[in-house]
Amino acid sequence: MVISLSLILPCFNEEENIAYVVDQVMRWLEATGVESEVIVVDDGSTDGTYRVLQQLRSGYPSLRTVRHDHNCGYGLAVRTGLDAGTKQYLAFMDSDGQFLPSDFSLLLPHLQSVDFVAGYRKQRADPFMRSFNALVFGWLSKFLLGIRPQDINCGMKIFHRRLWPIIRPQYGFGGVFNAELYYRLRQHGISYAQVPVTHAPRRAGCQTGASLRVICRAFSELWKLRFMTPREQKESI
Repeated sequence: MVISLSLILPCFNEEENIAYVVDQVMRWLEATGVESEVIVVDDGSTDGTYRVLQQLRSGYPSLRTVRHDHNCGYGLAVRTGLDAGTKQYLAFMDSDGQFLPSDFSLLLPHLQSVDFVAGYRKQRADPFMRSFNALVFGWLSKFLLGIRPQDINCGMKIFHRRLWPIIRPQYGFGGVFNAELYYRLRQHGISYAQVPVTHAPRRAGCQTGASLRVICRAFSELWKLRFMTPREQKESI
């Protein structure tokens, strides 16, 4: 299957991981021969992430970087990158080294039958509390939004670019981004495929998704999304 791909890597304070992840992505793209661009969105990092990205650009002509002036949240970082994508297909993957870029080769064949393909973690490699929070959030998302994916927040997804104006999240700037993607897929009757992918322990650095502030924001966004008025739903699509 011949495609062109914009691959988005959102990151926040990933100085210790981003060079490794970009290198792995570039190796996979070179091996597969996919026409591509890689867009790294630095979501207001306060460490040396952006400095590392500037150094990487000299070695990778297809690497583009976007930088937020301050930390806006995971969802907005992904959305910024997807907005900037120019290729036939859009994809995104977390930048903490927990996913294998080569697993996109497992997702690609399914694009022949559906326009949206998501990974799901065969075995989650996160600490207990992070896994527990994800379990509760996933249950609430399914209950409130009526969505039924196997792994809502798996950070590995690919879809045809023509879907983006339809499913582009308007409320999920933080942890609700993926839930809103599935919610909009459901609203428009768009089918999707799910594929098992590898999940490894974080290579280095600290996770931010399990902080109390991030968790509270995610549940607040989820509640707001569920109880949008019909007019607000129409205006946000």
